[in-house]
Amino acid sequence: MRAALLRPPLYQRDYAYGLGTVYTAVYRPGLGEVDYLWPGGVERRQSFAAFDPGTRAVTLE
Repeated sequence: MRAALLRPPLYQRDYAYGLGTVYTAVYRPGLGEVDYLWPGGVERRQSFAAFDPGTRAVTLE
């Protein structure tokens, strides 16, 4: 399922037309977690109870 979230039609790269996906997220409310996903296998898991703010630079192609 995770791989499908990062492929068209869900994941779009039409940035010139304002239709691009920067990241996607998988929410797990029962566990109190969210996984942020980027192409290339990059993931970041966050806890609702102990959210750790951060930044990530992304090159839009």
